[in-house]
Amino acid sequence: MKNLLRGNQEGFSLVELLLVIVLVGIVLSLGFTVYGLAVRAYSRGTDQAAVQQQERYLIEYFPRELRYAYDVKLFASLNEVPELVEGQTILYSDPQGIWQRQGESEARLVISAEQVTYDIAFSDKEGTGTLVVGYRVGLNKTSPEDDYKEVSVRLLNAELDHDVFSDTWARVIRYVKPSQ
Repeated sequence: MKNLLRGNQEGFSLVELLLVIVLVGIVLSLGFTVYGLAVRAYSRGTDQAAVQQQERYLIEYFPRELRYAYDVKLFASLNEVPELVEGQTILYSDPQGIWQRQGESEARLVISAEQVTYDIAFSDKEGTGTLVVGYRVGLNKTSPEDDYKEVSVRLLNAELDHDVFSDTWARVIRYVKPSQ
């Protein structure tokens, strides 16, 4: 009767159990490594998509905003801009995003820097009537790239004042948009 209750005495040895534990550990560590790589790749892809989306928006926004502007003038900083009169608009960037102020009203945030940071600057291609808008877009967790990317905007109603800037980037643009 004792033989029936004990059943088969064959089992796994300690070496076999340790070998199985080591193999399971290797498989799990490889699985976690692959998972970590996949999470990082997804995060990088999401970040890159956010930057590209914002760049596409800027490429559409600047020509739409500035193409028909007139009385266009560039300034090195916000401090140099004289008091705005009715109809004049300024456009500039700071760590919170891209700002626009019209006349004597308060500045309003037109493009918020939620996921990305913006840095914009303005220049001109002398004699061509083309305004060059330089921009840098970077993730909030990193700084923007060192080089500006450019959007050329052909000004249809204005010429830029060449006395102030030549071959430098301005930080603020003042302009007047025709009434709609």
